[in-house]
Amino acid sequence: MSIVLDIVRGMAAIAVLIGHAVQLGIYSGPWPFEFSLQHNAVIVFFVLSGILITNSAQKHAGPAEFIVSRFCRIIPATIICLLFSVAVYACIGSVLPAIAEDRQSLSIVEIVRTALFIGQYNSSVAPIYNPPLWSLTYEIWFYIFFAAVVFSSGPWRIIAAILCLCLAGWQITIMLPSWLMGVMAAKVKVSRSSRTIFIFIACVISIISFCAFQVHYRFYGMLRGISVDVEAWRFSSYAFTDALLAFLISCMFIFGRVLLPNDLRVPEAVRHAARIFAGSSFSLYLIHWPIIIVMHHAGLRAGEDVPMFLAILTLPVAAALIVAPCIEGVAVQRLKHFVVMAVERNTCRRSMINQVDRIDTGNDHSCDGAVKAVS
Repeated sequence: MSIVLDIVRGMAAIAVLIGHAVQLGIYSGPWPFEFSLQHNAVIVFFVLSGILITNSAQKHAGPAEFIVSRFCRIIPATIICLLFSVAVYACIGSVLPAIAEDRQSLSIVEIVRTALFIGQYNSSVAPIYNPPLWSLTYEIWFYIFFAAVVFSSGPWRIIAAILCLCLAGWQITIMLPSWLMGVMAAKVKVSRSSRTIFIFIACVISIISFCAFQVHYRFYGMLRGISVDVEAWRFSSYAFTDALLAFLISCMFIFGRVLLPNDLRVPEAVRHAARIFAGSSFSLYLIHWPIIIVMHHAGLRAGEDVPMFLAILTLPVAAALIVAPCIEGVAVQRLKHFVVMAVERNTCRRSMINQVDRIDTGNDHSCDGAVKAVS
């Protein structure tokens, strides 16, 4: 199943890249998706994230280990992406046409808000220098909510959950069900039966139909028809239909998982390629926008030439493949080692202080031999 998730994650990253390249005019040929392709791909990312985080939490002994793992996974790539994005925008942003819903000033405050994942508090969750970072802010708060619920118990679990939702804000809260569908996909196990294949096919057809009939836009238009200010919801504008799409995707994973043979054999070359491609999907998602902006500013456009468009897209893909081993491999491992060593040193220091306190008060007779030996 892991290789399937890797392939899906890589395809979702490519879908986001293609959608944004079309959005910025790199390709101007026939295009049936408008902005729905990249948005639906982000929903796929949310579901995959829920699955992976749930599986990851089951391997960790406690909240500290879980937090360290997530912190080390996200922070290095995010910092490097922010520096790169800000540098690109600072150099050429002043001469670019409007490329976001709101023109924002490039200020230290905005950069810090993005780095701390609190951009939702002033509706700047999508920074002008890299709007796709909106989903990263959402995911961070999903992680916080998940950790608060999983690693607490009793009344504190309810209090922690409510507090997290209040701090996250209503825009992120109404998108939480889409992410929780991934948690459901990781938790729900079904047995194989004669109906499994038909349910799986029904899920696939439903997802295709959902996209073909543009359910997002129809529901969006219905809300606007009853004077609901959906535009104020920004990236949560499709929250209700997003939850439906996430549910269909989760069901596809749940029933598709049991259809895979237990002894599924994939050529090692294919497995290795899928692992590398999926391993760079996070980097591709983070850095593709600034790269496309540079190509847009340089006049690198394919027009209606599809082969030229695909050739142009190899530039951000190649860049992601190059930087991923550094910001998702070496940097993550070094930061994780540093954090773990710091935690261990702090824990050891506190243990020694407590031990000395017990010796001073005469409450720790087990250390008498060690103290005499030292003396």
